[in-house]
Amino acid sequence: MSGFKTPTTYSDWITSFQIFRDAHHDEELLETIATGKVPWTKGVAERFTQKMGEAVSDRLQKAVNQFTKELGRVHGNENAMVQAILAFRRQINYLIRFVSVTVFPEELRNKMNEELKKNVKEIQSYLLDEAKKEPSGRLLRIIQQTPIWVNQPQDNPSPIPMGKTKRRIIFE
Repeated sequence: MSGFKTPTTYSDWITSFQIFRDAHHDEELLETIATGKVPWTKGVAERFTQKMGEAVSDRLQKAVNQFTKELGRVHGNENAMVQAILAFRRQINYLIRFVSVTVFPEELRNKMNEELKKNVKEIQSYLLDEAKKEPSGRLLRIIQQTPIWVNQPQDNPSPIPMGKTKRRIIFE
């Protein structure tokens, strides 16, 4: 990313968090911070955690505001509702990718991931509760079939080798 250096100092990270907040250069930011170094000393760790939490919270709030705006434009259009949910889900997935970058200490990654998961599940629960009030049931069906939170796929360390699935294919 031109004009953006790999963060190694607290000041660099504050700049990175601001770029993250502003939602500019998302993919480039992920690539750049992945090669950074977190200054994890006693005094800096607390401030770093606070600033990262504020940045993630701000970005989540922007995603929620955009989602709310999109929902206001739905007007009974099921496709528009699904598209709004999917766009919100993409934003959530980016947030998860950001807080999961391995340069961050594991404790911080876990804490941020749990907070995001909790917030998104609360939003999902609220949507379901509101959808239950709609008499036709269409909105409830859409929200149930297109959840905001989708468990993130885990790396499978031992995939099943091809040809060992005990599956028989018969050609006639």
